[in-house]
Amino acid sequence: MIADGWLNAQTGLGTVVATPSKARGDRRRLLRADLDRLILTARGNGVTLVEVIDELRNQWNQLG
Repeated sequence: MIADGWLNAQTGLGTVVATPSKARGDRRRLLRADLDRLILTARGNGVTLVEVIDELRNQWNQLG
């Protein structure tokens, strides 16, 4: 999680949650890794792009 930018190891404080990056490139880079895993899992299970998009939309709306 440190390598992915979610946590920071700080001397004297230990490991803390990282401050969210405001840089668009950083946000997209982090999202892309999760999307790669999602796509590989979906394809491996025969899930279509339409089904992924529908489920993503449902989850997005459900989580607010």
